[in-house]
Parts: sequence; structure tokens; C-alpha cells
Amino acid sequence: GEAESLLGLGFVASLRGDLAEAERLQRESLAIKREIGDRTGGAHALVKLGGIAYERGDLAGAGRLTRESLAINRDIGDRTGEANSLFSLGRIEERRGDLAEAERLYRGSLAIQREIGDRGGEAYSLIGLGSITIRGDLAEAERLQRESLVILREIGDRRGEADSLINLGIIASDNGNMDESHRCYTEAVRIQGEIGIPIQQWFIDNGY
Repeated sequence: GEAESLLGLGFVASLRGDLAEAERLQRESLAIKREIGDRTGGAHALVKLGGIAYERGDLAGAGRLTRESLAINRDIGDRTGEANSLFSLGRIEERRGDLAEAERLYRGSLAIQREIGDRGGEAYSLIGLGSITIRGDLAEAERLQRESLVILREIGDRRGEADSLINLGIIASDNGNMDESHRCYTEAVRIQGEIGIPIQQWFIDNGY
């Protein structure tokens, strides 16, 4: 229980942008998980630590931590954890610019999430695939983002809904539909404000 509380506090710290505090709490949680032999919890903490490294731009560290998590999840048969690790690795490869590998990882994550009925995870994998496709087929990118948006609204994930709307705004802008882009951005910023997520500076600078 102590480890789970630390994990939750670490997540809150990361949302606030305090990555040093988030890392301290996640490492404390990981140490307890390892001490009590909770491999599932340990794998979860490793993914969170990988996410912190990702936010810092330490892609090598993020990859190492996430691959360690993936190995544990596969060893213990945790399909949800495996899908989460694959998704996180997809984000890392996308940032590295290896879009083919990122797509492979996102699709692997999506297949597991659909198999086990993880609707939230499915939505985020669709967002990931859509973000890659934005760089090529805009029609397919929009289809993936709208599919994700439907799921996120069904399950009440407002943070994810805002992310999906931002991506739809980017697609609309790339298509030259500035009215639709503005509508999507406005709705996304409104949601972020309501749930207390810091607004990106670009949106503030542009009057959203």
C-alpha cells in the first residue's frame, strides 16, 4: 500500500512538472516493490520512471527502463503491462524518428488492448498511430484520431480527449481548414483548463 501511494504521488508530481520529485517518489516505490517481490508493481514503476526520462529527453534511459518493464511483464504474463510498455516504447521510437518501428510497437500494443478489452489503452494507441500518420496520409490520421476521440468520450477520459482534439486541430490546419482547427484547439484548451492541466505556451500566445 505504501508503494502504491508513492506511485500515485509520483504521478501527481509529474503532472505538475516536478520531474525530480516524481522520480524520487517512483524510485522509492520501485524499491519497496522489489523488496516485497511485487513484480507487477515493479514493472509499473519502471514504466513510470521511463516516462520521466522521456520527458527529460533522455531517450536512451527511457528505452532501457521501459524494455526492462516489458521483459518483466512478458515473463509474468501481464498483458496489460505488456501493452503499456509497447506503447511507451512506441513513443520513444517516434521521438527518435524511427516511424516504422514506432508504428510496429503501437500496432502491437493496440492488438493486445483490443484482445483484452482495454478501451482506454486502445484509444491511446490509436492516438499514437494517428500522430505518425499525420506525417503522411491525413485522411487516415483523421480517421484514427476520431476513432480514439469516440472511445475517450465514452470512457470519460478528458485528458485524452484534449490530446485527441489537439491532434485533430493539427490535421485540420494541415488540410487548410482553419475554422475546424480553431474549434478543436478551443475545445481542447477548455477541457485542459477545467481539469487543471497546464496549457501549452503556444496556445496562450495565440489567444486560446
